[in-house]
Amino acid sequence: MSNFHDVTIEDTPAQFPGSALLDPPDSAVKPTLLERMLAAEIDATNPPPPDDPIFYVAGRLTATTGNLGALIARAKAGKSAVIGAHVAACLVADGLGDLEADTLGIRSEPPKGKAVIVIDTEQSPGDACQLVERSLRRLGLTPADRPAWLRVFAFAGWKASDLATGLPELMASVSAEHGGVHSVFIDGGADFAGNVNDPETAADLCAGWHALAIKHHCHLLVVIHSNEGATADDVARGWLGKQLRRKAESNLQLKRTDETVTIFAESGQRRAPIPEKDGPCFRWSDEAGMHVSVEGNPRESAKRQELLDVATEVFANIPRMSWKDLKATFISVRGLPPSTAERRIREMEKMKVIRTDAMGLKERVL
Repeated sequence: MSNFHDVTIEDTPAQFPGSALLDPPDSAVKPTLLERMLAAEIDATNPPPPDDPIFYVAGRLTATTGNLGALIARAKAGKSAVIGAHVAACLVADGLGDLEADTLGIRSEPPKGKAVIVIDTEQSPGDACQLVERSLRRLGLTPADRPAWLRVFAFAGWKASDLATGLPELMASVSAEHGGVHSVFIDGGADFAGNVNDPETAADLCAGWHALAIKHHCHLLVVIHSNEGATADDVARGWLGKQLRRKAESNLQLKRTDETVTIFAESGQRRAPIPEKDGPCFRWSDEAGMHVSVEGNPRESAKRQELLDVATEVFANIPRMSWKDLKATFISVRGLPPSTAERRIREMEKMKVIRTDAMGLKERVL
């Protein structure tokens, strides 16, 4: 069992009436459970501080203060690249390096000197250092340009109980040093649990992480693997994954198609979803020595290529034709029912496979 029971809402900074019970002086008598629960009542005339925006993906808000986020993907799907891109977005937001740099479709609010904490439990110290180096290199920066507020810790090989017990103390120490915490990335969350399939451990960990996000008025993003295997689904692994998914305000997912990875968030969102077709895409570049953005969703690209091949066949004998003639050609050449032919023409127009010329005729886009 982790020691996250020691990090509760009672540790929240005093910011509204009744919060003296939530954060009593060291010399004070600790409040009873009832007193703590009564102090957590919301007063609409003097509300707690608002949840500030922290991160955006594809222009959509995905992370706010006082909340958890989840990043769910299979092993070696590019999770560390996404964490590094978040870090790079923080640097850009603070005015460091190339402000037009490629951050894989991720944007951040400025840290303003508050700590950005990366906790890596999966990679060696050398690999964790490379994550920082690549984040800086995205912006044309060197390790010497690394700001003091960017704190990266390599905890591979640590026991789950030590990680769970030590995280509250670590965050408190770093927060005191930098005047607060902007965001925390835990890569990966399963290493904090002795057993990811134990419901009590899962509930305890997620409650503790959430309490820390509230206490430090920051966002805490947890990376967790999805189920593995050729026939497995992409649901977050174990009871821990299920509980994290329920508690997270955003559930970012990664999907690999050939060599291209897409970031999306179609379900489990408190705010606007990011459909897979609209998600930012990236792939590894040997030339750049890191992952870089690529234009277009791979699934959409495959669909457009399919439609281009169909258009080549349909327009083979007549390069331009009216809507009525095009529909008739689809029916005769492709053997489609009228309704399907109309739908296929609309798809071609939407994906810019065909266009309308100055005479109002349809033609294939070359």
